[in-house]
Order: sequence, then structure tokens, then C-alpha cells
Amino acid sequence: MTEWRDTIGDLRRQLRELLAEADTTELPTPDRINPSDHPMPGPQWEITAPHMYGRRAALDRWLVRSLSDASLADAVYLSTPDDSHVEDVQALRVDEARRVAMALLAACDHADGTREGVAYLADRRRT
Repeated sequence: MTEWRDTIGDLRRQLRELLAEADTTELPTPDRINPSDHPMPGPQWEITAPHMYGRRAALDRWLVRSLSDASLADAVYLSTPDDSHVEDVQALRVDEARRVAMALLAACDHADGTREGVAYLADRRRT
């Protein structure tokens, strides 16, 4: 009987953790909207993340931008703590950026499962 109680307790703990993660499924609002006179006008999301290995970086956060200029709206612009200069920007076509975002989510799920010792079903290749 104790085994069942332990199992139910584990399930309840896991359910609480999953419910806590449910709030992460909403799209985040931009941290700022750069004005039209800014070199990169439009919404900007900032993710604070010092360099993983303690190396001094030109930028202490990730910047993700979508420009308000229609002629440049076919890309998403990214700056990372690994960039050499604050002005460094990498452009990703919108479809590429979506694939990268989905791959990051899948990799995070895999890392969480590995850390928790849970088999990750998506690791099985589709046949």
C-alpha cells in the first residue's frame, strides 16, 4: 500500500511541476518597442543571460528583434552574448527563426527529461 501512496505522491509532484510550466506557453510581450528613429525600430525582447562559461561578453543578454520597416520584415534579428560587438546582429529568415525556436523547445524538453531520468519519446526517429 505504501508503494501506491509513494507513486501517487510522485504523480502529484510531477503534475504540480507541469502546471507550473503551463504558463510558459504564452508568447512573451516585448521588453521594449524601439521608436521609429532607432536604428532597429520595432519590438525587442531581451533575455538576460551572462556568458555560460564566465567569459566577459560585449553583451550580457540576448536581443531578439522584429523590425517595423516593411522592407526588412522578412527576417528576425538576433544578438547574443557570444557576439564580439554590441552592434553585431544576425538575421534569420522568419521560417528559419521558427524552426530554431521549435528546435530550442524540443532540446529543452529533452534536457529536462534527461535531468529527471525520464525517457523522451520524441528521440525515437520517425520511420
